[in-house]
Amino acid sequence: NYQKYKDKLEIIALSGDSDETMEAVAAFKEENGLSFPMGIIGEDGTFAFVPVNGYPTSMIIDRNRKVVFCESGTIRNGEAFEALVTSFMGDDDDGSPAYIYQVSSHDGKAYVGGVVLNIKSDDGTEMELTTDETGYAYFLTKDMHTYEVDVASVPDGYSLEKLDPKTVGPQSGYITVKLKAK
Repeated sequence: NYQKYKDKLEIIALSGDSDETMEAVAAFKEENGLSFPMGIIGEDGTFAFVPVNGYPTSMIIDRNRKVVFCESGTIRNGEAFEALVTSFMGDDDDGSPAYIYQVSSHDGKAYVGGVVLNIKSDDGTEMELTTDETGYAYFLTKDMHTYEVDVASVPDGYSLEKLDPKTVGPQSGYITVKLKAK
């Protein structure tokens, strides 16, 4: 995504580890084939204007220097990341924040695709999501809502062990579907 949108987007990865060295950051960058700038948060208060409750934290600052997305955790799917960042690239972007809800389904050993979820918004809107072959699904919205989540079906050979949480929102969140192999 960085290579695809680097004329419209800048990605900067900063380590918050006080014991980190630039040599270690450079080694991590090379090992993982990353092409965007990386560094270390300094004692100068860099990014102190946003409370960071844990690492990693994902943050998007729009072209008007407004924080429009800030969440502990990562966006582990390239398609979800692309949908999130491109939601701020259009000329019609009004600077309102975006919220992303990520779903993972697994059996404790591996991620499992094919889990179908019914999701109902507090405004009555309903949608259906199915986790892909990597056990992942997401939805993105620019409206702040609370969502009730229910598992409609799981793949053959599995049963639902746990859905956590059953309610997400009104901001971004993670939904975990834990399955049990039969």
